[in-house]
Amino acid sequence: MTTAGSELRIRPPMWARVTYGVFLVVWVALFVGFVRPAGLAALTTVALVVAVASTARLMVMGVRGTADGRLVVRNQLSTRTFRRADLADAVVDRASWFGLPGSGWTVWLVLRNGSRHRVQFTERAFRAAFGARLDEQADRIRAGIAAGDTP
Repeated sequence: MTTAGSELRIRPPMWARVTYGVFLVVWVALFVGFVRPAGLAALTTVALVVAVASTARLMVMGVRGTADGRLVVRNQLSTRTFRRADLADAVVDRASWFGLPGSGWTVWLVLRNGSRHRVQFTERAFRAAFGARLDEQADRIRAGIAAGDTP
């Protein structure tokens, strides 16, 4: 649990980060070693760059709180930094993409202005199976928000 004055750091589990790394190595090996279709060198190179970039980004997703009162949320396609004073809560709710109905559950940061920001790496398909993990992550983020409020 995060205490006042300590830094918050939540990342995907080690097994997931290792899996991403193995996938990255296999992906590069397949493209460099085996896939060389004639006339498609440019397309192959673009596909390789996109695969490496997206997999590398998966490896660094997470939430990091700093002692100077900021909370950094790294999702797959964005990084957003919040002042902890601007955050009201962390809640577990349905995940959604671009306002469409959700396909699972995730932790959301609730800002004091009423808007919400999704913490993407916490997303799980089923609340019944992963509810305790989601609640624990939300509790850790809440504690990190509260730790930033103390002098």
